[in-house]
Amino acid sequence: IHSLSDSRKKIVEEAEIEIKNITKNSRQIQRYYQIISSIESEPNPERRIIMFTDLLSKPEPPEGIDKSYIFIKRGLCYMQLGLFDKAKTDYELSLDYAQKFNKSSAYACIADYYVRTQDIPKSIEYYRKAISEAPSALLYSDLGNSLNKNKAFKEADECYDKALAMNPELAGVYYNKS
Repeated sequence: IHSLSDSRKKIVEEAEIEIKNITKNSRQIQRYYQIISSIESEPNPERRIIMFTDLLSKPEPPEGIDKSYIFIKRGLCYMQLGLFDKAKTDYELSLDYAQKFNKSSAYACIADYYVRTQDIPKSIEYYRKAISEAPSALLYSDLGNSLNKNKAFKEADECYDKALAMNPELAGVYYNKS
């Protein structure tokens, strides 16, 4: 009986330590997202780039934070400024750190880069990669738009149908489909 009591006590102590670690990590994650939110509220994209760069230079983010998200956010600032090659570099860097959801986001951002630089076949390739990671109505819509620009009308129409099947409220898809 004494050894059973000691075993229970040890289990409780280990559980308490684990709960403290989870709580500590949760607070760190919350603080990290507060920093990201404050950066995103900065209206000047050049200033946001500096702030995201500073955040990327710090030690690794807390466990559970996908660092690729920061590269994507900084890449979006570069896109705003028309610095497309820098944006593409950040999107590609984000793939090195990406967990599944952000991998899809990184592919979609690279596809957007190719749309902006008028390389529609490459945009199609990357939208397909994004969809293979995490399909969404918006990705199917964007793929449909690129296919439409590439004069692949039947396949574009199929993408629009998939987008509408996932979210029938996307008015722009009805417009593009027509």
